[in-house]
Amino acid sequence: MEQKNKKELEKILIADDEIIYRNILAQALFENYEIEFASNADEEIEKSKQNKYLLILTDNQMNDGYGNSGLYAIEQIRKHDKNTPIYLHSGGLTNKIKTKALSLGANDVFKKIDSFMKLDKILTELKGGEK
Repeated sequence: MEQKNKKELEKILIADDEIIYRNILAQALFENYEIEFASNADEEIEKSKQNKYLLILTDNQMNDGYGNSGLYAIEQIRKHDKNTPIYLHSGGLTNKIKTKALSLGANDVFKKIDSFMKLDKILTELKGGEK
């Protein structure tokens, strides 16, 4: 696939307090997407108000000092953006978290360990089958 001009790349927002994890995901995606980061829920919410994203990937447990999580971010983002796909990933995923995230408006929920495989599938679907 031909690499696009940076201005033409679609944006993905990755919200996760673990810088190593953000960087690993960015390395996998940087050639075809412009990647933006948020290290906490409040930053994620603010960026979602200022930018248009192809998708938002949020961690459930971000240590932002206020107790806000990916669930909180989903709830707040859905107040102003009903359309951007939001995916919650978590290292400690439970059925309770999954049910809550989906009820708040997440498009899907998965374990962090499955993120690369899931993101590849999601992005292929969002691009209409293109890789």
